[in-house]
Amino acid sequence: MLHSKLKRFLNQKNGFFLITGPPGTGKTHLLIEVLIYLLNKKKIDPSRILVFCFNRRWAKILREKAAESAGRSIFEIPITSFFSFCADFVEKTFYLKGLYDNLGPVLFDFNNKFQILNATQQWKLLKEVIDGLEKKNYPLTLKYIRGNSFVSNSFAQEVFDFILRAQESLLAPADLSSKFTPYNNPVFSEIVGIYANYNRVLLSRNLYNYGRLLVDTVNILKGDSSIRNSVKQFYDFIIIDELQELNNAQFQIAGLLSDSNLIFFGNDDESIDAFRGSAINNFGRVVEKIYQDQDPEKNVLFLKTNHRSNYFLNKVTGNFIDLNENRISKSSSVKKTTEKKNAIASIYDSVFIKEFKTTIDEVNFIVEQIKKKIIVKKVKPEDICILVKGLGYKTRLIENF
Repeated sequence: MLHSKLKRFLNQKNGFFLITGPPGTGKTHLLIEVLIYLLNKKKIDPSRILVFCFNRRWAKILREKAAESAGRSIFEIPITSFFSFCADFVEKTFYLKGLYDNLGPVLFDFNNKFQILNATQQWKLLKEVIDGLEKKNYPLTLKYIRGNSFVSNSFAQEVFDFILRAQESLLAPADLSSKFTPYNNPVFSEIVGIYANYNRVLLSRNLYNYGRLLVDTVNILKGDSSIRNSVKQFYDFIIIDELQELNNAQFQIAGLLSDSNLIFFGNDDESIDAFRGSAINNFGRVVEKIYQDQDPEKNVLFLKTNHRSNYFLNKVTGNFIDLNENRISKSSSVKKTTEKKNAIASIYDSVFIKEFKTTIDEVNFIVEQIKKKIIVKKVKPEDICILVKGLGYKTRLIENF
């Protein structure tokens, strides 16, 4: 059963709607319920609903779950990633004009083709660009590239990431060249120069990396009102999953596609991908826009029941995240009867932190704790989870005990 707030929005399509709550409160479940309601209750054509996920893997999983729940084929469920959407969108318009100069209006060539580079191809192209630089203008780059393989590859990776982050932030080389000069930051000045050369090669050969797909999509939607209005009229609802993971380009694309029928799912507490370009201030922008309304609470739905975690874990994590003064305040409770709470208390201990001098000491302690849980407290082995920093020797040691 959908909340009355959400039902009202789905019937009126007025502005932005935000659904938020701590982990485990059912945001994904509710997203699927919204799709079922739109498809089966309101009888909306699936092609007029667009759902954005933060990557292709999650889009596939969510599409399968939604298709099963809604009784549809996976081909009917309009769930995609920004990468896939932008690739299709740019391909349909064949946007070929240079984006970073002021040479004139946007031009389209429907007789030409372009190529989307995979990660390996992007890496090779970057190496080619670096190898073709005028060496006297890039002394620091030359120094790093001529170092040992670790230094050379690490520098190339930094440049690769810098270019992608700049594109995701919609920052062209010209925007950065004034900030990073050879005098105040020579290393970044050279990297910006590499970025400019890399861009020129992409444009001249009509090649696309993920960043250029985002940039071109934004520029097409901004630069051609007929295309923008056509796309805006095509969708009745646009749903954004994991709002906190959006980068600036993705957020702009969402805003250009619609200004009155956007539904956001997310939790600012779960924003952990800034190193991959996500911008937490986008979450704040959505909240700010909603709260400009005279009755802002009508377009915000807080989910407050944790269906995933036990009482102690929910309590500890809630207290911990409350230390962040810049978050949007939210909390959740575990729906348990008194009897179940007592049963939980007999199994689960409080959370504690323990240091060890050696890995063997740590493994011995973990193994002993597991034995106590299984033998004394009758906990099933499949109900025990061990989290480690990557698979490796600790995992093997624990398995061997």
